[in-house]
This record gives sequence, C-alpha cells and structure tokens, in this order.
Amino acid sequence: MENKGNIFHRGVVKFVDDHRIVVGIVSQSACVSCQVGGSCNMSDMKEKEVEIENWNGTYSRGEFVEVIASESQGFRALFVAYILPLIILLFTLIILLQTTGNESLAALAALGILVPYYGILYLLKEKIKQTLNFSIRKLK
Repeated sequence: MENKGNIFHRGVVKFVDDHRIVVGIVSQSACVSCQVGGSCNMSDMKEKEVEIENWNGTYSRGEFVEVIASESQGFRALFVAYILPLIILLFTLIILLQTTGNESLAALAALGILVPYYGILYLLKEKIKQTLNFSIRKLK
C-alpha cells in the first residue's frame, strides 16, 4: 500500500478469528513526542481497538502490526465526531440566544442538542463501520 494519503498506526493484535482481527492501538497526544514528553501524564495516552474484517496473510495474538487508513477516512471521522457537532452546537447557541435572549436556556439547549446527535451516531455505528476500511500489515 502506498504511503501517500494514508494514516498509519502501530498496534498489537488482540484477537483473531475467521471473520475479524481486533488490533489495540495506543493513541498519544502530540506532546508525547517532545523533549519534555516524560512530564506528560498517562491521561494523554488512550488505547483504542480497531476491527479489521478483510485482510491478507496470517496474524496471531500479540503480534505487532501497522493499521492503515486513508486520509479521507480520517478527515471524515474528524468531521462527523468533532466538527459537525461543534457547528450544530454553535448554530443552536446563536439562534436561541438571538430569539430568546436567555443565555442559560441557549447554553443548555446547545449542549442538549448534542445528546440526540451522538445518539443517532450510536444507532448508526454499524452502518458507519461498513464505510470505514482499515488494512493491516506486519511490522518488519
């Protein structure tokens, strides 16, 4: 797979069966790579699991691998998870503030509008999962 336009994450195979591979990826904040990265706390590191359903080769539990996704998938995930909710929140806040003049109501409604948004995302997670295609390769 070509390097240009892809996102790479190193991880460890946690589970393998005939239908899927589950890879654990440790996500780190950008400050971890700086010279004072040791002063960052462990909350900057989070383990995430990625399910891969189509792969070539044989993999075993505990093996170090690299998970690959396209940049466009990364941007789409970023948009759906962070940018669109921010736009919805700000839009709701501004509209309600202009129409009611009540800051407390506008703030609560703006935060409250995110509950159904993320609820809908949760209900659609299987459909969203089908649009995300990860590939995997062994580390050398």
